[in-house]
Amino acid sequence: MKIYRIIMKLILFVKTFNSIKSEIIKSPKKNVVFLEGGFGVISTHCYSLPFIFNKKNTQVFWLVKSNFNPQEMIDLWQKRVDVSSINIFKVNFNFFNFNSKKILIFLWKKIAKISNKNFYDIYDFDILFIKKYGIKKFELLERKNKNFHQEGYNFHNEKNIKKYHIFRSPFLSQIVKNEKSSEPLLKYNKGIEKKYFYLKSLKKVFFMLYVRKRNVPSLEGVARNGSGLINYLSTIKFLNKKGYVPLINGDFSKKDISILKKRKALFFDSSKLKLSDILFYQLSNRISKFVISEYGGGTCLPFTLKKRMLLLNFFPISNGYPNSLIFPKIYIKKKKSFKNIEELFQKKAFNEFIKNNEFRELDSKEICEASKEFYYEFLYKTKIYRNKVTRINSNFSSYLKTSKYSETYIKIQSKELSKK
Repeated sequence: MKIYRIIMKLILFVKTFNSIKSEIIKSPKKNVVFLEGGFGVISTHCYSLPFIFNKKNTQVFWLVKSNFNPQEMIDLWQKRVDVSSINIFKVNFNFFNFNSKKILIFLWKKIAKISNKNFYDIYDFDILFIKKYGIKKFELLERKNKNFHQEGYNFHNEKNIKKYHIFRSPFLSQIVKNEKSSEPLLKYNKGIEKKYFYLKSLKKVFFMLYVRKRNVPSLEGVARNGSGLINYLSTIKFLNKKGYVPLINGDFSKKDISILKKRKALFFDSSKLKLSDILFYQLSNRISKFVISEYGGGTCLPFTLKKRMLLLNFFPISNGYPNSLIFPKIYIKKKKSFKNIEELFQKKAFNEFIKNNEFRELDSKEICEASKEFYYEFLYKTKIYRNKVTRINSNFSSYLKTSKYSETYIKIQSKELSKK
């Protein structure tokens, strides 16, 4: 059986290679771009691609892997980008010291070069973008704090990313460019049409709630984990009273849903509408008035759609998006701690991961207080008061016009730091 599986993998390998080779050779387009990355990277990069490459002259391939970067999310962007997906992980295997994915990319790159075409991967694209739209002040701060080379971008590559040497400056440059640009035209899956009109018929106002709580051991997973759905119950009930109904996405259990039902909270999830999680996510973005979200790939599509967002449990604490009220995780005071919140950001803004449990998730009361601030002081405001924390140079918000740090967050974090 093992030999049979290997043979089948090899056959699929050859078929995949020949199929994409043929597309590259036959296409008149001069730029060939191969991209990969998680759920959110699809939205950020498909939105940003036209700022560097003309659609008429650029052929984009995205390497997909089930829910990590599902094909439905890639198809969503076909009006903006000439993009097609390759389920390369079906043929992914190691042969001695060689990886099939890397071999395929190497071969396709050679085909592109032989065909007199320009070949780019995701790191090439990021570097092109930051060279054109980079935020120099932030980039210099990040290089200094993370000990990156002061010149060039050779450190921005797959090998270093896997070692968690993460370069945020290209991401910030894309976010800032997005804030200044128009909302994209998307190709929503036809499977959500009936559900969209059904929700519209209910005469309710919907918002997307995206929660992240995964049992994963990785440093990145722990840093991104949020408070869990049950801690949002008070917020859901508060917004229900104001006439808003959440469309719940992300990580939660049947038990969580059962508790919400017992407490008579009004909400929808994918099971209620009999949609896949991916299509429900698309529907949620399309119909929602605003978004309440923890940090993860789910935040990326709504920010490209210019949704007002309440960002909770964000980490790194310096991250954020346009049109957003930002509430990071809370730093827990140690014996040797910081005098004030400004010093906290000076020392911890560029930390990618949480060490020694020094940051915690928000509790139910804090989430509800943040939601009330968002509703009363941010959601419908045309002018945003940009407080001192918002303007700190290490923070994404310093380079954005439409986001700010939550006053509730500043109050709670400052109180924690003042403890004796």
